[in-house]
Amino acid sequence: MAAMRTLGLAEESSRGFDRMWASMIRTGRDVPEVLATEAYVQVVLDAQKPDVEFVKGLARLAARFGAEVSESVDSLIVLWHLNTAPLITEKTVKEKTQTSTREANELMEELVERGVLEPVRDAKEWFLSPESRQLMGQAGEGEIATVSIQEWVEAKLADGEALQSAEVAEYAGISTQQAGNILRHLRDLGRAKIDPAGPPRGRGTRWIKA
Repeated sequence: MAAMRTLGLAEESSRGFDRMWASMIRTGRDVPEVLATEAYVQVVLDAQKPDVEFVKGLARLAARFGAEVSESVDSLIVLWHLNTAPLITEKTVKEKTQTSTREANELMEELVERGVLEPVRDAKEWFLSPESRQLMGQAGEGEIATVSIQEWVEAKLADGEALQSAEVAEYAGISTQQAGNILRHLRDLGRAKIDPAGPPRGRGTRWIKA
């Protein structure tokens, strides 16, 4: 492998993937798709129409919070996710950045310290700060950036978690009846369903992604 590196046929630091991921995100495009088998590894880069507003917002974030925000591939991955999702969980950070729990939390702590993100209460979940949302064009002037209850529920379900009405009620500070109404509304939209592995009704009922 040292000889391969000397000939320029291999990289010991394995920066090629990071460069591809960063370049695609910086230009407002989805991250590459990797198809791996025992015989080969194929990387597909989609020449889709770029998200120009994201590119502009990213430039504003870098000017406000520092160039590191747009230079770190892990930061870019988090921001690209939050461009369309209301929040990101620790589990999603680890999966998308392929880092350990400690590394993922250090990344998020740094982004919170910079003011780019804000934590969701005491949970291992984060969303764009009000200033970041404005810089990214996701909030109007003076608009209070909050994660709606329904968006929070959908994000948790999409992350593979099962929720009970009591958990939603505790998070949002609403009654269990109101929480149940939200879950049933998502069921009617085809976005949630009752976990068949649990009780079909009552306090122990769990809801999962449909």
